[in-house]
Amino acid sequence: MRIVYCANSICYLGGVERITIAKANALAAIEGNEVWIVVAENRKQIALRVDERVHIVDLKVNYYIDDWKSRWNVLKGFVLKRIQHQKKLKQVLNDISPDIVISTGFSEKYFLPKLKIKSHPVFIREIHFVSNYRWLVIDPHSKWQRFKTWLADFFDYRISIRGYSRIILLTHEDKEKFWKNNDKALVIQNPLTVEHSFRSDQKNKIAIAVGRITKAKNFSSLIRSWKIVHEAHPDWKLEIWGGGDERERNGLERLMKNLELQQVVTLKGNTYDIYSQYAQASMFVSTSLFEGFGLCIVESMSCGLPVVCYQCPSGPKDIITDGKDGFLVPLGNERMLADRIIYLIEHEEERLKMGTAAIEKSRHYSMDNIIQQWMTLFRTLMDEKSKKNKR
Repeated sequence: MRIVYCANSICYLGGVERITIAKANALAAIEGNEVWIVVAENRKQIALRVDERVHIVDLKVNYYIDDWKSRWNVLKGFVLKRIQHQKKLKQVLNDISPDIVISTGFSEKYFLPKLKIKSHPVFIREIHFVSNYRWLVIDPHSKWQRFKTWLADFFDYRISIRGYSRIILLTHEDKEKFWKNNDKALVIQNPLTVEHSFRSDQKNKIAIAVGRITKAKNFSSLIRSWKIVHEAHPDWKLEIWGGGDERERNGLERLMKNLELQQVVTLKGNTYDIYSQYAQASMFVSTSLFEGFGLCIVESMSCGLPVVCYQCPSGPKDIITDGKDGFLVPLGNERMLADRIIYLIEHEEERLKMGTAAIEKSRHYSMDNIIQQWMTLFRTLMDEKSKKNKR
C-alpha cells in the first residue's frame, strides 16, 4: 500500500510534526507499505528521527519566507504560493501513484482532494485541533472577527472538506460536539511516539508542565495557581518545558517576578529528552485553554505521573478519569487547580496509586494499538474503492 502524508514541514518539534513522523515510521515498518512525507518546506534540519524507509519530498514552496517585507508579500504567500504548491504537489503525487493520501491539516487541506491524480487515491483529512479552535482565540465582542471566523469555518468544514473520504478526529468529545451526524468522521487518537522505560518514583518535589509558550497553553494561570501552592508547600518547584513566543515568555517571567516565584518556577526551554524530565517529576499539570488531543498528558502518564488538568475542549476529558489517574478542574478555576495539586503533594500514597493507574491508561495509546486502527481504516477504504470501481 502506497501512503503519502502531506504537511507544511517536519523540521520543528511541534506535536503534529512528531505524530506525523512517528506514524510514518511505524507504517513503513509494516511489510507491503511504502510511505512518503511530502512537505511544503523544510528550511531547517529535521529535528526528529525519520526511518530510512520513509521517503521525504520537499516541495520548497516556502510560504512565509518573504512575509516580513510587505503586505504584498503576505498576499503573494497566500495566493501565488498556494497555486505553486498545488502544481508541485500534483506532479509529485502523480509520480508516486499513491493509494492513500493524508492531509495533516495545514496549507494543503483546502485543495488536496481537488487534485487530479491518475491513481485516484483515497483522501483522508486529519484534524489536529479542537474543531472550534478559531472561536476560542478571537474577541467574542468583535463582529468583524466573528464574521471572519464563521467564514473560515464554513469554507474549511463545509466546502473544502467534501472531497475527503474520511475525517479523522482526535477525541470523542470533539466528535459528539461538532461531527455527531457526519458519517465520514471517526476518532483515531494520537499514539505515544516513543517506547521508553522511564518511570517516576515520585520522590522529587517537582511538578512539570510541557508545551509551547503561547497564550493557548495558559501558563500564566498555572503560575498564579502556583502562588497558592507555594504558600502551602514552599519546598515544591514547578518546571515549565517548551519554547515559543518570546513576548509571551517575557510576560510569564514578569508575572513570576511580581509573584516572587522566580526561585521555585522555572521556564526550562526546549529539550529533546522530555521523558527523562517526566521521570524526575511527581505530577503533571496542564492549564491549556484548548487542546486538539493532549499528547503531553499521555506521555507524562506513561511515566507514572498523575495529572492535574483544566477540563478544556477537547482532549483531557477523553484521557483522564477524574479521581483515578488524575484530576479534571473546571477551566480557569485557579483555586481548585491549586487545591488538587496540594492534595497530591499531601497524599503521597494516593499520588503513587494514581501514577500506577496513569501508566495503565497510557497503554491504550501504544503505537501498535493506534497503527492497527489506521491499517484497518486503510483496508476498509481500499475495499470501498474496489467495490465502487466494479459497479
